[in-house]
Amino acid sequence: MNNLYEIINDMDNIMTEKFKTTFDKVSEEFSKVFKIMFQGGVGKLELTDPNDFLNRNSFSFCNQ
Repeated sequence: MNNLYEIINDMDNIMTEKFKTTFDKVSEEFSKVFKIMFQGGVGKLELTDPNDFLNRNSFSFCNQ
């Protein structure tokens, strides 16, 4: 049973890293597209809880 928990923990770590990497890329591109679409301004995506990717992976949109 310990082996199963180790596998699950490893998968959680991999998923967290992949999600963070992908989210960061999407967020960066979103900022670029926002500026073009609205002819200025700042738009960005932020995670509501950046320390808990697996359980709270929603995000908020900011326009400044």
